[in-house]
Amino acid sequence: MSQSGAKKVARVLGPFWLAAVVALVSLLVITTWPRFGHGEGLPNTRGWGDPGQPGSTQGQQFLNTKIVLIRAGGVRVRVHRRAAANFRGFLNELASTPYAIHQRDTAGYNHRFNVNDPKRLSEHAWGTAVDVNWTANPNRIDCRLVTDFPHHIEAVAKRWGLRWGGNFGCPKDPMHFEIKGTPRAAARAARLASRTTRQ
Repeated sequence: MSQSGAKKVARVLGPFWLAAVVALVSLLVITTWPRFGHGEGLPNTRGWGDPGQPGSTQGQQFLNTKIVLIRAGGVRVRVHRRAAANFRGFLNELASTPYAIHQRDTAGYNHRFNVNDPKRLSEHAWGTAVDVNWTANPNRIDCRLVTDFPHHIEAVAKRWGLRWGGNFGCPKDPMHFEIKGTPRAAARAARLASRTTRQ
């Protein structure tokens, strides 16, 4: 093909090629960009397993093999077995501040879609999130932070390897505490926090 022929082809295909590249990049950003303050991707991409879709056989198998019931801070919650030490330590430390945790509005594992983003599974579907006292710490789509947690709640959560929903951009979700990172990172955070709280 001659140089002038190549220029004609480039001129004709240029806008289409550019549009295709822009569409591909947009798709990648939309499907991988952290939403509502969540970082690092969904738990199944971080080594927590795959719970499948709500109501599926895979979901029941995940519940039977990965989810455990813990008692901590005066309440009982179901969480991923590899996150149990983190949530147990966090809830016990929070209750010792003192802060009253109410069973009637505190829960962990729930195989469901995300309330703020219904196209994707909630962190609760993996048992890697716990909601504490949701009546006093509501999920707010108006981006206002309403909470009765002690002022140092973020530090307590962080010590146990948890991310606090009160720091999410919008909506604010102060009831929500979720594991950051991989199971190995969570275990490391729990070991370190256990040592520092014993001292």
